[in-house]
Amino acid sequence: MSGDASLVQRSRSRSRSCKRPTQGAEAERSEAPRLCSGQQTDFKGGRVNIVQVGLGNNATFLQNLGGRHDEFDGNTDMILQAMSEVRPEFISGIGVEPVQEHVSALLPLAMASFPHAALVQAALGEQEVSGEKIHVLTQAARDEALEQAANAKDRKKLARDLEYITNMSSVGGLHPELPHRLVQIKEELGVKVKLQTLQTDVWTWERLARTLNFSTCEALLIDTEGHDAMVLRSVIDYCKRAESLGRTVWPDVIQFESMGLCDKVEGGDTEWAIIRELEKLGYVLLHFSNYNTQLAHGGALKNSARLAKWASDNFSCSSCWVYNEFPYASHDRHIYCRWCCRDEAWRQDGWHDWSPTEEPPPWPSEEVTEAALEKLSNALDLALQHRDSLEWVRPDGWALLEEILERQPAREAAMAVAAAGECSAEDAVRGLVRASRSREDGCPRFELWEIGR
Repeated sequence: MSGDASLVQRSRSRSRSCKRPTQGAEAERSEAPRLCSGQQTDFKGGRVNIVQVGLGNNATFLQNLGGRHDEFDGNTDMILQAMSEVRPEFISGIGVEPVQEHVSALLPLAMASFPHAALVQAALGEQEVSGEKIHVLTQAARDEALEQAANAKDRKKLARDLEYITNMSSVGGLHPELPHRLVQIKEELGVKVKLQTLQTDVWTWERLARTLNFSTCEALLIDTEGHDAMVLRSVIDYCKRAESLGRTVWPDVIQFESMGLCDKVEGGDTEWAIIRELEKLGYVLLHFSNYNTQLAHGGALKNSARLAKWASDNFSCSSCWVYNEFPYASHDRHIYCRWCCRDEAWRQDGWHDWSPTEEPPPWPSEEVTEAALEKLSNALDLALQHRDSLEWVRPDGWALLEEILERQPAREAAMAVAAAGECSAEDAVRGLVRASRSREDGCPRFELWEIGR
């Protein structure tokens, strides 16, 4: 997925610059964390930037913003770009994880670099449960398994397999894919991996909000190994009850894992059922795949130019470059709009619900010549070269589109392309921006704000 390069760089730079805790803080790893840990465990009824449910040992907002360079995760960064704050010293965030070892490993980083972050050792679900079973590959069991490897090559492969299993902890029953992986390791490497059955409490979203005293969040990330739909139903129940009391507490952006694990745990078409329910409640399906699915609340998209820009920047068709035509779907590392998806041999389950009957947007048009595009490209490039005379421009090159189009060469070139493409001058520029992100023919890439923002 494409994204705001400046924000990506900012997150990466932050990851490199933040220091790991000292040895004294590292000693905290051996101590059992409290049920709620961190420098801030009371958010005074306010809105937090992020809630991440299911931390594991990688791809957390803590590691992305304050960890080592090798802990940086692109997908997590894409979600972080949707937020109004990503600086460790200012971001407000909550991490929820049922495995004590994972919480203990992240706690020193949270304490050292995130004054407004809390970690909760619990699982989330639709009902509160005390002492629920959870199947975990502990660090001790992982070390024991690695010692059984016959040679260095097998040990390297086993380490990769165990990394997956470490993040497949499942509340209640076993992870749907775990038995197969354990058998595969035994057959291929001759190693018997032993899981440990521990206990954790299950909280509802209402209890989480009440205990930490927060109202809602900008971004909600869920990765609970097949329990994502249960977590979302808990969120929905809380938000609907709050709405009946005159409070709007829907998360702005939701991402959940959509690998079919919820279908295996609950049966049926669980993942698409929760997507459809969220749509009925005002969410816009931005993008889905067999990895993660993203939705944004319609009210937030309408009222936040920042969020609307994030959505258009990160989701556009790899084939026709159209954007702001949700939903999109991913296949083979490419994102397709519903028109281009219709022409593909593959189909995502449930895609037929969004199969279009109307024609796709007019841009780009086959009548638009390369010469016209090049002329527009040069005119935009010239306008940006004289950025000192622009009223509003950022140091990294972002400018207001309406200002750019006030320049006569840029306006004339845009109108020429617009006439051939049967679209507005603004859409002509936007189309070129999208095209320049996909083409490798030397067409410069322009980073332009939407008109009027």
